Amino acid sequence: SMSLCSELKMECDSVVRSWQSAIFESKMNPNRLACANEEERVVSLFDITKESRERDMRTSFWPTCVAWGEESKCVLVTAQDTLHVFDPRNKSKNGLIHQLRPFRGDNLFSVAQSGNTVMTAGRRGSVYVYDTRKFSLNYRWNAPVKYSVQSLLVSPRGDLTTYAVGTDYELMCSGVNVGRVKGKKKVPGTHRSKLRLNHSTGLRGASRWLGASLIPSSKDEDILLCLCEKGEFYCARGAEKM
Repeated sequence: SMSLCSELKMECDSVVRSWQSAIFESKMNPNRLACANEEERVVSLFDITKESRERDMRTSFWPTCVAWGEESKCVLVTAQDTLHVFDPRNKSKNGLIHQLRPFRGDNLFSVAQSGNTVMTAGRRGSVYVYDTRKFSLNYRWNAPVKYSVQSLLVSPRGDLTTYAVGTDYELMCSGVNVGRVKGKKKVPGTHRSKLRLNHSTGLRGASRWLGASLIPSSKDEDILLCLCEKGEFYCARGAEKM
């Protein structure tokens, strides 16, 4: 993210910025960029077409990860043990509309969004699942990995399949229950029923993970790309079935 921001000719202060996380608004409309600056405790929104900074939204603590919310209506930022929810259209109160604290003292390192569901995780290794319609804790995936969760990946297929990437060599996948069967007709389930705890599925690399990413596939399957510290590269097709 630091190299990406340095290549763009944007307005910057004289202070040396420490970019912690950066993400485009969407893959279909990558005209806006959200960047988290750890040193200045600020999240900046950039307009790529105009090469200018739209606004800054300040956090109470040092931000670690940033993500766009549903339909890009809000910006999600993890900072220490708090998940900040900003509305860029709101000019009052720094744009802050919600502060969520899943577990006091649990430093959060990652956040991911899919539909009405927001997930965050960090040092304790638990994944906290929120419903954005009420911003209430809907579910908790306890200790999918041995150590901290450094990133969360949500399947682009929209069925809430979730991948938790640990700080060591573990990458675990949650099972999915898309609904209950009533007769022969499948009825859509609630968010609580969609995330099934299944700690037996996952992938262990030869060394510590440096990064992982999901790419969409026309075959309705997840393609998982992972890179290890010692240089090993993994590509898993149909990762949701592993």
